[in-house]
Amino acid sequence: MKINFQLEYATAWGENLVVVIHSSDAERLNLEPVYAMRYQEGLWTLALEVPEGAAFDYRYQVEGEQNQLLREEWGGRWHRFAANKSVESCRLIDRWSDMPEEASLFSSVFSGNCTIMNLRLPPSSAFSFITA
Repeated sequence: MKINFQLEYATAWGENLVVVIHSSDAERLNLEPVYAMRYQEGLWTLALEVPEGAAFDYRYQVEGEQNQLLREEWGGRWHRFAANKSVESCRLIDRWSDMPEEASLFSSVFSGNCTIMNLRLPPSSAFSFITA
């Protein structure tokens, strides 16, 4: 089965997009852990031949000229691919899951995972009220 990955993503000069494959069955599937994509006409593409019925997880990363990791999709997100045995080829038109502009709102302060201080008010007899 032939899988055609397709992703529209802007990179700087010298940066490359790669597909990182994770599968407990990678050896049987004859899959490498990382595949470099090709840039042409505004799209990053990769044609990959996999055995019939293959299933694996994958994600995209941006690497520099010395193959160092520069960026990866936000949240360490993995995509899941499971091949249908009756399909000969498949085109995956993906999109990059970038860090949202309001990413700070996903922090523990806003997500309800913060500890709220336990404040106690003094007994009401400790207050004196002046009435005119």
